[in-house]
Amino acid sequence: MVTRSEHGLSLFERNGKRTDFPVRMREMRDVTGAGDTVLAMLTYAVANRLSLDEAAQLSNIAAGIAIERFGCARVTLADLARRLLEFDVTNKIFDEDHLYALKAALSDRSYHVLSLSGSQGMTSSIFAAIHRLGSQPNIDLILHIRDLEAADPFVQLLASLQAVKFIIVHEPSVCALCEELPPKEIYAEFADGTIRPARLEEIGLKVVEK
Repeated sequence: MVTRSEHGLSLFERNGKRTDFPVRMREMRDVTGAGDTVLAMLTYAVANRLSLDEAAQLSNIAAGIAIERFGCARVTLADLARRLLEFDVTNKIFDEDHLYALKAALSDRSYHVLSLSGSQGMTSSIFAAIHRLGSQPNIDLILHIRDLEAADPFVQLLASLQAVKFIIVHEPSVCALCEELPPKEIYAEFADGTIRPARLEEIGLKVVEK
């Protein structure tokens, strides 16, 4: 593996194959510690039995996060999880099998939950609520879709909205998330079409007590 400054890094294999990993970042501020970040992430990934291609990709992403910050920055797994999820809107959608990744991304973040029925599709009240809740600084917006699957066109439409950080499609998943990482506030769409603060019990969900 060869690091190539602003060009990212390249991985060379014994058979002569070369794979380039371009830098993916928002803004370069300080390259201090970028090489150390690459080595640390590479070690962590290989120790967890990831392939060299996967390890190189994660190392490059971690370094991209580090150089967006001043000084020798500490890149956490939560930082890495959030950045990976930003690269593909389909990665916004979670069920119980992938909830661990969402928990990692939210481990040091505040968030709102907005629970929607989805039966009426996109309404003006839903759009207004997403815009209002999703534009609040330092608070992520998570949608819970009560009666649709991940492949539904309405869910895919919601995933394309910049204000929506993540979407949960199965009830046990949102309960498990709220139990482990309590949200700042829960909002819900009610039968009369209004959207207002609510408790999980009001929308037919229940957090199981340990």
